[in-house]
Amino acid sequence: METPDIHSQLHPYLDGELSAEERSYFVEHLRTCAQCAEQVRAYSLLHQRLKTAFPSELVPESVRDHIRAAAVVAPPAKRLVPIISWRMAGVAACVVALLCSVWFFTHRSVPSSEDAEATEFVTDHTNAVTQGVASSIASADYTAVSEWVRETVGFTPTFSASESGGYELLGARSAHVAGKQVAVIRLKLRGEVVDVYEFPRGTHLSDELHRWDRNGYTVASFSQGALRFWIVGVLKEGELNSLVARLRDS
Repeated sequence: METPDIHSQLHPYLDGELSAEERSYFVEHLRTCAQCAEQVRAYSLLHQRLKTAFPSELVPESVRDHIRAAAVVAPPAKRLVPIISWRMAGVAACVVALLCSVWFFTHRSVPSSEDAEATEFVTDHTNAVTQGVASSIASADYTAVSEWVRETVGFTPTFSASESGGYELLGARSAHVAGKQVAVIRLKLRGEVVDVYEFPRGTHLSDELHRWDRNGYTVASFSQGALRFWIVGVLKEGELNSLVARLRDS
């Protein structure tokens, strides 16, 4: 299928640069075009592998202060010796380069297991949305969905509190992600699918909320009680915090 406009939106879609209207049109097209859906899947995997292999780092404020201090060069006291100011500028530039190099090599970190898991959950969500994967149980009845999850994966899901706050329950499906069988509670907010992945907590001991931005999606993970949660969807910060709070309170 020849779709030049769609092709030009592929990378902006992966980088989260499309408007809500453009994104909705793009996702709708992917549901009917296997060729474009396959391209998105392949590029998505490549993007995630590159981001995992080369994670971005924020320069600490202390390093920024050192750089600012080193970059400030006082004006020469006398115009008769301009070469001194040039030498000072050169020294300052060397100091800046040295500080940046030291920080880079001392702060590089190996991608954590959670980074790798985030990649897999985003990939599963992206594939489900772009390929139109249907819910195993399509129902807005929370009791029916909860019973299906319990019979299918062997535990009772936590999601009943999500029925408020503008979320619409679409149903649920099961999936194997990051080597685990998980229950995927499918919600809808502002016309976008939000997947809540749930599975037994296992060795995940921390309840702390971790967040990523991947391919235009908000990704979050945390533990609560006996369960581990991953959330993937197009969510604003307030919407994510509200959903997490409801899941924690259930």
